[in-house]
Amino acid sequence: LTNAEDSAVITLTDSNFDALTAEGSWILDFYAPWCGHCKRLEPEYEKAAKEMKGSVSFGKVDCTKWTGLRSRFGVKGYPTLKFMRDGELRDYRGGRTQKDLVNYAKALSGEPVLPVTREMVDAITSRHAVSFVYVGTSKDEEEYANFERVAKRHQGVYFFGVANGEVGEQLLSEFGQKTDDNDASPCILYLTRGDTAQRFFQFDLEALEGFVKDHKFGLVTEINADTFGAVAENGLPVLLAVLSKQSDTASKELEAKIYAPAKALKGTFLTAKIDGDRYKRFLTRYGLSQKHFPCFIVVDFENERYWAVPSGKRLDTIADIEAWMNDVAEGKQPYTPLVPWYNP
Repeated sequence: LTNAEDSAVITLTDSNFDALTAEGSWILDFYAPWCGHCKRLEPEYEKAAKEMKGSVSFGKVDCTKWTGLRSRFGVKGYPTLKFMRDGELRDYRGGRTQKDLVNYAKALSGEPVLPVTREMVDAITSRHAVSFVYVGTSKDEEEYANFERVAKRHQGVYFFGVANGEVGEQLLSEFGQKTDDNDASPCILYLTRGDTAQRFFQFDLEALEGFVKDHKFGLVTEINADTFGAVAENGLPVLLAVLSKQSDTASKELEAKIYAPAKALKGTFLTAKIDGDRYKRFLTRYGLSQKHFPCFIVVDFENERYWAVPSGKRLDTIADIEAWMNDVAEGKQPYTPLVPWYNP
């Protein structure tokens, strides 16, 4: 990558890496000068760095020189992008254009916990498969500090909010989680569209992290670059609703039908949805193309196989969907072997 004096990208080395990245938000590019993909990324990365200058820092590590950093961060291919905030590292899961880099940087560098009002809840649960809302009387408590720390670790994947005072009490009451009026203990309200809300009271970091990981899947999970790995490794077959903006009305109708079967067969299947327009290349592995969208498919990643809806069979009702899924679970539907999976 270019080392021009006016570059907004900061060169990181074995000697300055820890000191420079200890605070603030960073996107890090681990590269090799001979790498063609790295060279193609360079102008997009530079433009994103200039756009985000003063807000998010963009750094680069020449792994042919600084092999200690390459080994330390497990870099095995080039370019490898990572995100770091206040010294805590996570894999970068965004795209590689200027717009993708900027959007990712903004999403992960903003406030990890957002104020919640009652008017926002429907929009939040519609947009986010999983939401965690801190309900308490003070943001100065140790409980909130731990909640915020966990939120930073998972920012951009799940929604984290805070509802204080009357708003918090209103939410607990509305979602059937209101307890004794004298109970002023802070709690976390877990929300997912189409399923029952839950209340959680443990605030040590290990318990909080465990709760978030145990509830990482909503009733219907959206598959994207952040969630794909976890979905593929969840251990259950996945009922996948493939949606498309090009068939928007039909896609909305199909999506509306999946919540009841998802709840009825929870524990037997994981239910997810995917943007067919964005991930059409990935979906060709299942014999699907734009002409098939929207549609259903069941994928068993663990055993590398999938079930397509048989030609001529219609899944017009919730009962039709549940019947087909039960047939899949009972081995009454033929499957197709799956080629090794590709992360979108």
